[in-house]
Order: sequence, then C-alpha cells, then structure tokens
Amino acid sequence: MTTRDYNTKFYPRYSAAICALGSIPNTLAKCENPENVKYQFSCSGWNENTINFLEEAVNYYKESIKEKTIKETIGCNLIYYKET
Repeated sequence: MTTRDYNTKFYPRYSAAICALGSIPNTLAKCENPENVKYQFSCSGWNENTINFLEEAVNYYKESIKEKTIKETIGCNLIYYKET
C-alpha cells in the first residue's frame, strides 16, 4: 500500500468506521425509537461502506489468527487449503 492509497482510500474508511463504532453507546443510550437510532447512526457515518470495511477487518483478523495458530502449533508457515 502506498502512502497515497493509505491517505485517500484506507484512512478515510478506517476513520469513519472508528467514529461509527464510537457513537454506538451514546446513540443507544439517548434514542429509544428505532427510526431515531437509524438516523443517528447515519449522521455518525454508519453506512454501507462502513459496514463493508468492518466486515473486511473482521475477516482479515480471523485469517491472521488462523495462520498464527497454525504457525504456533506446527512450528512453521504452511499453505493450507482455503474453502471458497
């Protein structure tokens, strides 16, 4: 990843996701009506791009944990079969 990619592609998505995640407790505490909750989340940057970014992050994290566990168990890096 280049510096330009980081600054123009990754960081804006990361920043929006962090902002959206940080707003969850406050939004849920002050809104009881589900429509108000949706509106508040949209105001804090919660949108399809944010959801996709968080899903990618979780999937990457799961894969890295899986690879780390295999390496620690076996003692070396293995190329293992990934289900598609």
